[in-house]
Amino acid sequence: YEQMLPEWNFSIFIKHVHPADRKFVIGTFNSIRHPSALNLEYRIIRKDGAVRWLAVKGKAEGNSEGQIIRSTGVISDVT
Repeated sequence: YEQMLPEWNFSIFIKHVHPADRKFVIGTFNSIRHPSALNLEYRIIRKDGAVRWLAVKGKAEGNSEGQIIRSTGVISDVT
């Protein structure tokens, strides 16, 4: 995107994840119930159609409903 999106949430994020990786990414985030490490790689599809591999290294904290309430870390393009 040439400009920041006015809003960013999990629904918008998951639409960018490659369809073949969505189940894995959703499952990873849904399994977080307490502070835990986030270490995963997945593909995204950019607005221009290019596919990129991203690596996520960080920590996330979820609530009892499985919603992420806080995350910190680094996302790197490892294509």
